[in-house]
Amino acid sequence: AKMSHELRTPLNAIIGYTEMLQEDARDKNELEFIPDLQKIHGASYHLLDLINNLFNLANIESSKMDLYIETFDLAPMIQDVVATVTPLMEKQGNIAKVDCDSALGTMSADLTKVRQNLLNLLDNANKFSKQSSISLIVTRESMETADWIIFKIIDQGIGMTADQLQKLFQPFTQLDPSPTRKYGGSGVGLAIVKQFCEIMGGHISVESQFGQGTTFIMRIPAEVTAVDI
Repeated sequence: AKMSHELRTPLNAIIGYTEMLQEDARDKNELEFIPDLQKIHGASYHLLDLINNLFNLANIESSKMDLYIETFDLAPMIQDVVATVTPLMEKQGNIAKVDCDSALGTMSADLTKVRQNLLNLLDNANKFSKQSSISLIVTRESMETADWIIFKIIDQGIGMTADQLQKLFQPFTQLDPSPTRKYGGSGVGLAIVKQFCEIMGGHISVESQFGQGTTFIMRIPAEVTAVDI
């Protein structure tokens, strides 16, 4: 956690300069450079998310995790998240399908944590899928006198066994720990998702069958209340 600034600063510089180079390539009609620049941009974001996950896990374990509540429009946030993961999905031959309620409205929550949870869940779905579709369905539902935002991430990937489901949200646990494992991952992302959901007063569940894909359901109050962690 003490090294977070030293790790994040150069990565943010790479991301920023890559975005500038993409704009320059479009302005100069040098479109052949854009696919490689997009790959650098996507890989940098992916590495930054991994660093953020480790940093957040360290803060959670040391009881130093704060909530920064702000009100934001859900639709633009979702569009931004999908745009970020699209290059990674294209590399796997996957397609993102987004289905949002027409009246999603606003949400008062920790924008960074909600966004990071979605990135982690979509990245996880992409990691275990190939040449298929990954659906993000977002709805607003009233339950127990309060509004909740429901995020469903549905993939058609390899799915999980009952034993794997039991270990799913444990940090640094990989579904396939063998040296020749086909699928990457630090085993941190889903543990962070669970912790962030609980910190914001929500929860996450998963439905999966081996060989038949996986559905993650993340429920977060539309108006999160800051509490002492």
